[in-house]
Amino acid sequence: MDAAAACKAILILQGPGAERHGYVKSVLAGLQGVQSAAVEDGQAEVVFDQAALRDPNLLVDALESARVAASLQSLQPHAPPQPQLARLRVGGMTCSSCSSCVESSLAALPGVRHAAVSLTLQEAKVEYDPALVTEEGLLQAVEEAGFEGKSLGRGDSATLLLSVSGMVCSSCVAAVEELLQAQQGVREAAVNLLAARAEVRYDPDKVGPRALIQVLSDAGYEASPLDDDEHVDGAALREKEKRFWRRKFWTSMVFSAPLFLLSMVLMYIPGPKEGLDTRVLGFPLLEILTFCLATPVQFWVGWTFHVGAYRALRRGRANMDVLVSVGTNAAYAYSIISIAYSRAKQEYDVHGNFFETSALLITFICLGKYLESAAKGKTSQAISELLKLAPTTAILCVTDDSGHVVREEEVASSLIQRGDLLKVLPGARVPADGEVVEGQSHVDESMVTGESVPVRKKAGSEVIQGTVNCGGVLRIRAQRVGKDTTLSQIVKLVENAQMSKAPIQALADRLSAVFVPVVLALAFLTWLAWFLAGVTHSFPADWLPTGSTPFLFSVLFGIAVVVVACPCALGLATPTAIMVGTGVAASNGILIKSAEALQSVHQLRVVVFDKTGTLTEGHPSVVDWKLLDERWPRDRVLLLAASAEAGSEHPLAKAVLGFAALHLDPALGDDAMPPPNSALLPDSEQGADENADANRPFSMRRRLLQPKAKSSGRGASSASRARFLREQTRDLRDVSWLAPARDAEAVAGRGVKCWVSLPAQLADALPLAAAGRGGGPPSGRPPLHPPLQQPGATTVAATGATRPQLPGRGATQQHLVPASASVGSLASLRGHASMARASTHDGVLPAAAPALGSTPPATAAAAAAGTGPGGGSGAGTGGSSGGVVDVRVLVGNRRMVQEEGITVPPQVADYMREWERQGTTCVLMAVESTLLAVFAITDPLKPEAPAVVAALHRMGLQCHMFTGDNWNTARSIAARVGIDHVVAEVLPAGKAERVKELQAGGRARVAMVGDGVNDSPALAQADVGIAIGSGTDIAVEAADYVLMKSDLEDVLISIDLSKRTFNRIRLNYMWALGYNVAAIPIAAGVLYPPLHFQLPPWIAGAAMALSSVSVVCSSLLLRWYRPPKPVMKECTVLASA
Repeated sequence: MDAAAACKAILILQGPGAERHGYVKSVLAGLQGVQSAAVEDGQAEVVFDQAALRDPNLLVDALESARVAASLQSLQPHAPPQPQLARLRVGGMTCSSCSSCVESSLAALPGVRHAAVSLTLQEAKVEYDPALVTEEGLLQAVEEAGFEGKSLGRGDSATLLLSVSGMVCSSCVAAVEELLQAQQGVREAAVNLLAARAEVRYDPDKVGPRALIQVLSDAGYEASPLDDDEHVDGAALREKEKRFWRRKFWTSMVFSAPLFLLSMVLMYIPGPKEGLDTRVLGFPLLEILTFCLATPVQFWVGWTFHVGAYRALRRGRANMDVLVSVGTNAAYAYSIISIAYSRAKQEYDVHGNFFETSALLITFICLGKYLESAAKGKTSQAISELLKLAPTTAILCVTDDSGHVVREEEVASSLIQRGDLLKVLPGARVPADGEVVEGQSHVDESMVTGESVPVRKKAGSEVIQGTVNCGGVLRIRAQRVGKDTTLSQIVKLVENAQMSKAPIQALADRLSAVFVPVVLALAFLTWLAWFLAGVTHSFPADWLPTGSTPFLFSVLFGIAVVVVACPCALGLATPTAIMVGTGVAASNGILIKSAEALQSVHQLRVVVFDKTGTLTEGHPSVVDWKLLDERWPRDRVLLLAASAEAGSEHPLAKAVLGFAALHLDPALGDDAMPPPNSALLPDSEQGADENADANRPFSMRRRLLQPKAKSSGRGASSASRARFLREQTRDLRDVSWLAPARDAEAVAGRGVKCWVSLPAQLADALPLAAAGRGGGPPSGRPPLHPPLQQPGATTVAATGATRPQLPGRGATQQHLVPASASVGSLASLRGHASMARASTHDGVLPAAAPALGSTPPATAAAAAAGTGPGGGSGAGTGGSSGGVVDVRVLVGNRRMVQEEGITVPPQVADYMREWERQGTTCVLMAVESTLLAVFAITDPLKPEAPAVVAALHRMGLQCHMFTGDNWNTARSIAARVGIDHVVAEVLPAGKAERVKELQAGGRARVAMVGDGVNDSPALAQADVGIAIGSGTDIAVEAADYVLMKSDLEDVLISIDLSKRTFNRIRLNYMWALGYNVAAIPIAAGVLYPPLHFQLPPWIAGAAMALSSVSVVCSSLLLRWYRPPKPVMKECTVLASA
């Protein structure tokens, strides 16, 4: 149907019939032209074809005829539906030819955009257009291709499997389906009467599993959740496959073992030989016994291979089943023909009884399949281990209307809903992702993030499902459950990587497509060559075994060629190695999102680092600041700067915000602000007496960062410090004390500018900044642009300690002391801020932010008259309405200030230059067009950064650093970490362009390591994007590798593990190809002329079975991967004296 002809009608349902959602849906779906109908909350949404249903009122008429009151609310064009993702379990695939067949069958369907099939996972993921093809159509395509298909659910909804008892007839089925579909958020419900089972797909944001079970219970049915491992990780399917082949093997052994003894042992012992030569019905007893023992193996145990071969040939393809079926049937038929030939000609000595060949072939192939399935199960063991981290039960806290816990009950983890209050006991695993609402403890997150040190949790902290509570009792509020948890997302990323195909696998796919036909052709040519050589007497007569003929002699060579060739080894070479490699990476806290990126790492030549949050901790702090005009109260300046930066996510903005909180309320600041990095401060500051501030809240925390003089272990110092800093900055989430800011404009790579609304009580002490807006400044007020204070400008050290003056600074150092008109504590600021917000909402403010230095139209007259808020004389820096003064604030780097036409005086430039040479970033602040303050912000280097860069250089990789920071700071940081190639003052789009230049048309592979939103274009452009796990969601989404920890040494582990995995893939290919190249000529009889060695077909079959097992075992060796030796064997932390 043409999308342009589709229309969507919204109907309002009324009356008692409106609650029968299933009934209403069936009525609407029965109309001609209706494509889909959804009923929810007294409303029906119908999509129909306008060409088939011209009058939408027919929908209303149909419902009213069915005694359901309805009215047409709206009619609008229907947008094409978004593509959906379906997961299918595919059974019966034995080699890469099978997976290619399924993939091509699915891709050929109309509406299928992409299909990926994994042989090792026995799974297919299909992206399709639901308007053109349905999930049932996908399953039908799989079944028509000769394989078993089963739906594992869609990616856009949660799936709940329920065991429902109490259903006795089809009317019960309809009633249960209608009850489930009537619930808000239920998208689909299917009930099976015979299996007493219901499958429900629902939106977890709208409904939860407990609510669905309660609905059925209220209706008189008993319902309970079902555990279906196939819907999780396929562990049950792999175990089922292993049991299947084990049963096949032992069944075959029951017949093959005595068959082997009769044919290979007893017939050569004089006593038993006479008994076996006894004729029964004209046939030797040996022939009768071998025939009876081989036939069940051939047609009962081997039926799986014959059916698979028939299906493959019916599709015009050839797979491993074809080779097995042809080889075993040829050996079986060879024996039948030989016996019949000897019966017809009594003088012929039976040499061709090879019943044991066909039976032993099937036996050894079943053994190989069993070993292969067991080994393949171990390749995906990492996923199973991750899933086992989730607890099976949880303690649910039931609360009353006032929020008090009234009782606790134990529920299955699968029944947890968003918003549930859960209790986590000491030693228990966290049942869902959520936020701590009560209690304090430490949580071991090593099993998920790889971080070895337990993480402190308190009210407001986030917790991850599967982590272990090490300390006190916690109460958490569930926020992400089911497929949305971090653990499930990790599993999903790993599965997606295992489903993806590395470019090198294209070689195996091309070979597999022609492998079997080529082998069959070689087998025929082998038979033909030996047969012609025999009938033309081209080889000596003694080469021919006694009693044999050239035909039967040549058939053995042909059979050996057929059964010795192994296409499975080629198909398993890449996916098994990728499965093990990505699983090992996940256990080390590294998530690899695609096999293509894994192969690209092998070809890396350049590694590009972002600076902030990548080479540095990403938690900067203000170590010094300079007030450029003493007439401005310091607390007002800090309040304006903090209010402007409050809406920014940039780490430098958070540093300014935290610095303001620290100085405006020491009690909060000490608890909230991380201590500055002592490594960047002069020795005089590091020598401060720690005992002097022993009572300060973060003094004890600072000692936690300095536990011992030496500590070993990878990244312990960096990861612990980063975690500590993140923990402390969470306390700054309360921004109620800030003045409201509006019309904020964040300039990427520059800074932010906005209007800040100050209450009149706070604005009264500000210097008048409205000169030139009509009239002069009121008497007694300083002019708008007073001369810059030199050298008496106030410079304040963030640490509060006395600092030696930098050359040329000439500034006095002192603690920040509130001005006479102090803003007071943050508690009083909260009251002022709420007044400002109320006034802002009630007053008339400018609709748009004028350029910096201009006057809002509504306030020019007031400024010219020199009247402040409320009609009195005041600090009219902008429009005031209802007791609010609007101030235009800019906080940004030097380039942004200069672009706004504000000159940076030489003394300020010298101050900035001195700090930038130490690797510190300087941020300027201006109010209107007046430069007021400069902040020196340091972001401490990660201690492992220089060693990691040096290790990359030793690997032969070129290291670059891209940053939006200034050149002085960038060069200083680059010199300290050992990077020679630096690009500074570059915008996010510029980073992507620079990466493109380094790629040089594909001649060099480039990796980008970053963590922020501004890194996402470069991460996407790079051949390999590596995101620090503590970074933003956008950066993580754009990257190919995600480092769960913030330890840069994981970059080295990622590269090393990827290279080892790719080398293992190449080794697997070398073995798979080498085996076939060597085995096929031997089976064809190359060694027969010099050695008179003819490879028995059953030995050839055993070699074929073991070849694929050897490839899987080769991949399993990656499980014993050990990361490279830490580049930082010891991390020395210098503590203050």
